[in-house]
Amino acid sequence: MAFNPFHAFRKYSKSMFAVLAIVCMLTFVLSSGLGGKNDFFTNIGDNFGAGSSKVPDVARLDGKKIDARMLQDTKNRRLLANTYMTVFAIQAKMRVIDHAEARMKGASPIISQSVGPILQDARGAAQLGPGYYKRAAQERRSQMPDQELPLHIYRLDNYIDSLNRDKKTDDADAWIKVRALLDQDQRRLSQPFQGGHFSGSIETEGLLDFMVWKHVADKQEIKLSPETVIKLIEAESQGEDIKDLMSEVETFMRSKPEFKEMRIATVLDALNDEFRVRIAQETLLGEGPRRYNVPEFATPYEFRKYYDDQRRIVKVDLLPVKVDDFLAQVKETPTDAELKELFEKHKKEEWTPQADHAGFKEPKSA
Repeated sequence: MAFNPFHAFRKYSKSMFAVLAIVCMLTFVLSSGLGGKNDFFTNIGDNFGAGSSKVPDVARLDGKKIDARMLQDTKNRRLLANTYMTVFAIQAKMRVIDHAEARMKGASPIISQSVGPILQDARGAAQLGPGYYKRAAQERRSQMPDQELPLHIYRLDNYIDSLNRDKKTDDADAWIKVRALLDQDQRRLSQPFQGGHFSGSIETEGLLDFMVWKHVADKQEIKLSPETVIKLIEAESQGEDIKDLMSEVETFMRSKPEFKEMRIATVLDALNDEFRVRIAQETLLGEGPRRYNVPEFATPYEFRKYYDDQRRIVKVDLLPVKVDDFLAQVKETPTDAELKELFEKHKKEEWTPQADHAGFKEPKSA
C-alpha cells in the first residue's frame, strides 16, 4: 500500500490537535503586548542581545529614568501644542482685522489712507511677529521706522475718538479690538523672542527643563479639567467665537501631512501640560514667560523674608515735655487774618505728631 500522510493524521488526530492548541496558547500569551510593542517576539532581539539595543537613558528626574523615547514624545507633544496655539492665535487676530476692514467699506479716501496701512501691518504682524511693523515702515521709506507702531496707535486712537463722537459705536468697538492687538504687539517687542507660543526650546536641554517644570506641577498638584483648558484657550481668542475658531484650526492642521491623524483629545492633553507648566512657573517665579500684566505672586519664603524685614523689636522711652514751660515765651497773640491764613494753608492736612505745624483736616473715622 502506498504511503499516505493522512493515514497517520487520522490515527493520531486527537493528539496532534492537542499539541496545536497548546502551541497556539503559548503564542498568544507571548505576543500579548497589548499594543505597546512589549511582547516577547517584538523584543526577542533585545532579550537575547541581538538586533537594536535598548533605548538609551538621557537623564534622571527624581530618581526616575528619562530615556530618548520619552524625550521624543515630549518633543512631539510640545510641537503639537505650540503649532495649534500659534495657528489659533493667528486665526483669531485675522478675524478681528477682517471685521474692522469690513467696517471700512464706504469710508472716505482720507480715512482709508490713514488707517488702511494699520490693518495691513497688523495682518503682517499676526503672521510674522511684531518686528513686521519696522520692516514695513522701512519698505515705505518712513522717516522713523522704529516709531511706526506707536504712530499707528496714535492715529487709531484719534480715529476711534471720531467714531465715538459720531455715535458709530459698533465701528468703534471693532477698531478697539484692533487697538488691543497693537498693544499686545508693542509689549511683545519689549520681550525677548522665546520660540513658539509657549516658552522653551525643543532641544534636549529645553525639553528636560520642561519635564522638570511638569514634575513641579505634579508635586504642586496643579490639575486642570478639559473645561478649564478650553477656557484658557478662549482667553487668547481675542473675543471671537471659540467653537468656530477651534473647528477652523483643526481643519487647517489636518490638511498638513504631519498632522493628518491629529486627534483633538491629544491636542487638549498636550495643552493641559503646557498650561500646568505655565501656572507652576507663575506660582514659583512670580510671572510666566510671554504673559502680559501677570501679577507677581510672592512665595512663602518671600512672605517670610518680608515679614522679618518689616518686623523690628524697638524699645522706646517717652520723654515728657510740659507745655506750660513754653507758654511764657509767647508774647504776641495772632490776629484773625493770621489764623485764617494758617487754616487755609493746612486745612487739607491731618495732624500728625511728626509735623512741626498744625493740621485741620478731620481724620477718617469708622
